[in-house]
Amino acid sequence: MYCQSNLKWIKRVDFHELLLVLTLVIILSSASIAISFLDSSRKIINTGKIATERPSILHRSEIRGVHIIGAVKNYPHDWNVIADTLASYKINFVTLLFMGLPTKKGLFPDSEWRAAIEAFHSRGIEVWISYHVVGEAAVNESYKVVRSDGSLYNWNCPSNPYFRQEVKECVEFVASNYDIDGIMFDYARFPLSDVCYCSHCKKAFEEWLGETIPDDNWPPNPSDFAPGGSRYKEFMEWRTLPITNLIRDVRNWMLAINPNLKFGLAQWTLFGYPSKDRYYPTYWRWAIAQDTAYWVKEGYLDITMPMIYNENATGEPHSVEADLLANWKYITGGPEGKIPLIAFINTGNPFKGEARDPLEVKACIEKAREMGADGWILWCYGGPGIDDDGWHIDIRPYLDLLDLPETFSIRNIRVSVGEDKVIITWDTDLPATSKVEYSKTLLFNATKKESETAGVFYWDIDHIEGNIIENITMTTTHKIIISGLTLGQKYYFRIQSQGESGTATSKVLTFTVGK
Repeated sequence: MYCQSNLKWIKRVDFHELLLVLTLVIILSSASIAISFLDSSRKIINTGKIATERPSILHRSEIRGVHIIGAVKNYPHDWNVIADTLASYKINFVTLLFMGLPTKKGLFPDSEWRAAIEAFHSRGIEVWISYHVVGEAAVNESYKVVRSDGSLYNWNCPSNPYFRQEVKECVEFVASNYDIDGIMFDYARFPLSDVCYCSHCKKAFEEWLGETIPDDNWPPNPSDFAPGGSRYKEFMEWRTLPITNLIRDVRNWMLAINPNLKFGLAQWTLFGYPSKDRYYPTYWRWAIAQDTAYWVKEGYLDITMPMIYNENATGEPHSVEADLLANWKYITGGPEGKIPLIAFINTGNPFKGEARDPLEVKACIEKAREMGADGWILWCYGGPGIDDDGWHIDIRPYLDLLDLPETFSIRNIRVSVGEDKVIITWDTDLPATSKVEYSKTLLFNATKKESETAGVFYWDIDHIEGNIIENITMTTTHKIIISGLTLGQKYYFRIQSQGESGTATSKVLTFTVGK
């Protein structure tokens, strides 16, 4: 019946009207679709290209997040109430712990996924899923990592091909079935410095070395590659690769299904002691094989979230200022760096029944804002919508103290390229300034360096400042003209707009003059 009714309609259409409609369809179909400013791997090279994807929190003036532990049987969540509560505080980003184990065995019920995603999306809040990609508990006995003494530890080995296959099936299922915005990798690390010595790791390590290691020179036997051994540093340099490869592959597996997904990391923060100019860029890469700077270099991460909790691993108080300086120095190349960096701050420790002073948490967020962080995320949600006998710490006293002006995002970047100049335009939701940074060379580079004291390696990301054109007029429609460019030259650029609630920055994009 549908086809018949449409045929009758076509017969009634005037020939010239039909011709006009067909002409418009052809014109629209042949027009180039704009690349999004969220994708730094492509080029903007033609006139009038427009970003069509929905704006991401990664390019908002302030990222405001809350981590939420998934519901369990004895206290199910009311997602609409939780979403209403957070929306009233202008929260724009949540991470949900729905993947506590790295395979389908750790997934929360389908009904929870759908109810939560719908509740937050309907209120304009992005939904990212917290994914314990390697730890914190082994899926089964055969996946456990092996220590240098031959004992097993309750953690998953990322070199194990059977574990990797289960991870692949799990993340592909999630990407295929749920309309999420991103994945926050957590537990993307080893638990100890003397793992893993399983047979799968031995085989992969041998391939990396280009030699065969006799069994009598491999743990649990006395070994050159065990702690204290003559070649232990070689093993420690290699052991970053299994986790790196899993991070890379999870990203690729999911992007093949949903190319709009973004990826972040709940990162063990680099500790800093600026008063003594002491930083430890090698520490976590060596101790737990969390190679954050390298993952940023390779483009595996779109955001990083150093966990600047009230105590560090040794029980000493954290300094938001010191830790942000350390992480900016090595991980992102400074504030408004290669990728956004936001402070992961806790409201206390419900496991110990300890709540932080709300004024202390407020001071942490205000310090992060003052220094130019891209935002903050609080661990974790408690309050309306959770019936948990008071286990969670109510988040409202913390949010009540914060100044929360409306945030804005960058939208619709357009680049019009001529033979010796380019016109760059974009929009923002609220009035803000206009700034373009551009260069013939990369705006960020990454260098592998060796620690002078420990003799081990780390990655250092630096910002190489380009040419800057800026207009401080507050507006929602932005236009910057760059003249005197070289014909045929490829340029790297990014845009920024600053307003009351902070600075929004695009990723680094490219254009080529005359194309």
